Amino acid sequence: MENHEENIITVSHGDLLSLFNATFQCLPVESLNTCELWGGAGSVSRMTVKDDGKRMIRCMGDLSFLK
Repeated sequence: MENHEENIITVSHGDLLSLFNATFQCLPVESLNTCELWGGAGSVSRMTVKDDGKRMIRCMGDLSFLK
């Protein structure tokens, strides 16, 4: 999470990706007991950290590239 590269590509399986998504949003892992943050197999998510440090999930689980 402390990498300062402009673009980072992460490839993962579903459960670990859910943990990454929660961690990215600064949520406790236990929050996954009451919500879901996942994407389908082969899907793409776009996340941004703004200059003020605010973290945004701009798109989650996009499969439109398959059409």
